[in-house]
Amino acid sequence: MKKIQNGRILAGLGVFLAAMLFCTLLSKAIYASKLPQVETQNAKTMTIHHEVKATGIVKPARELALCVQEGLQVEEVLVMPGDRVEAGQPLFLLDTGYLQELAGQKELEIRKRELQIATLQGNLELAGEEKNRQMQRALEDGALTLVEAQKRLERAQEDEACAERELSLYVADTPESDDEEVWKSWEEGRKALEQRLLEAKREREDAQDGQAEAYLQAGRGLEDNFSPEQADAALGVEQMEISGLQEELAKLCSFLQQEGKICAKEAGTVTQVHVRPGEKTTGQAAVTYADVSSLLQFEAVLDKEQKKYVEQGSQGSLTLGNFVAQGSKKIPVTVEFLGETDGAPGSFTARMSLPEGSGTIGQGGTFVLQVQSEPFPYCISMNALHQDEFQRSFVYVLEETQTVLGMELVARKRMVEVLDSNGKDAAVAAGSIDETDEVITGATADFGDGDVVRRKD
Repeated sequence: MKKIQNGRILAGLGVFLAAMLFCTLLSKAIYASKLPQVETQNAKTMTIHHEVKATGIVKPARELALCVQEGLQVEEVLVMPGDRVEAGQPLFLLDTGYLQELAGQKELEIRKRELQIATLQGNLELAGEEKNRQMQRALEDGALTLVEAQKRLERAQEDEACAERELSLYVADTPESDDEEVWKSWEEGRKALEQRLLEAKREREDAQDGQAEAYLQAGRGLEDNFSPEQADAALGVEQMEISGLQEELAKLCSFLQQEGKICAKEAGTVTQVHVRPGEKTTGQAAVTYADVSSLLQFEAVLDKEQKKYVEQGSQGSLTLGNFVAQGSKKIPVTVEFLGETDGAPGSFTARMSLPEGSGTIGQGGTFVLQVQSEPFPYCISMNALHQDEFQRSFVYVLEETQTVLGMELVARKRMVEVLDSNGKDAAVAAGSIDETDEVITGATADFGDGDVVRRKD
């Protein structure tokens, strides 16, 4: 009986232990099923391939502009963009009636200017005669002033000399009397003569200053009257105006002789027409047309990122129009010009010549350039790359760590420096990861740094 009881206990214990094992396995399976499942790859050596693809349009390599003077009435336009024209072919017609009216106005204006010029020239002749009279008077006035100044100086010099003689004679006739009254009278006479001499010297000095001033004023008067007259600007302006009017009249007469026809100077294909019937010509080109004697060009616009892989001399391929429908082959081309696009900072224009017989003006196409980098030792999928809030790049790698549940896999964050990328693969700098690291490229759920994950089954 006891043996039977012991057997039941052992059987119950076995069942309990089996149940515990089953629950443990079940709970572990449930725990593992909730963990993010990740896919990984190891960094490898490879090249980064770039494909530059840009659309553009076929343009003429050399474009000609036909210009006419501003303000002419257009009667009829004979061409439109895309038309092929030959040298001497009429492009548009001017209103001959309006041309005749303009020519008449120019002739009338020229006659008015001629009369104004004749009047100005007559006035200049009269002014010349008046100038001669003024010059003669200036000479006479200057000579008279100098003569008067010289006379004043001579009189002053004579008065000074006379005063010196009188004083000298007076001093020489010194009285021999001992009478005090005689000496006093003599002394008063001497002082009076000395004062007279002083005044004579001052008058002579004033006369000398007056003579110098007379010379200065006479010289200035002569300079003012004998200096050449300044050119009459009004006459020069009128002569320039009449010259310009004559040129305009000659052009109008030329248009009238051609019956108002404005013709192409060279053969080409019309690209733009800027005149309209019933409107007047402006300052811009009336018609522009491509020179058919030169090859065509394809012009494509690149963004800043694409420009990093394209340079002058780069070789690529070009497809024009609907490549599949035409069944044509790709056209090999070489970038001959590369520069920033006017008015569009950050955009760059690439131009390449087309082989003879390829393309038509205005035709669209696609330029493709394949670029391959040098081999990088540590390359990973772009799916493995992430960026933080500071736009820094990082990846997650698998690491084994000891937990209460034993050895488990966790995701560790590693900051990396991206050297090159193409949207599919990226090359990172050495030091952050190596070929032994398992880099996480995908996961079934979100996770963060230090989270437990498991490999995808």
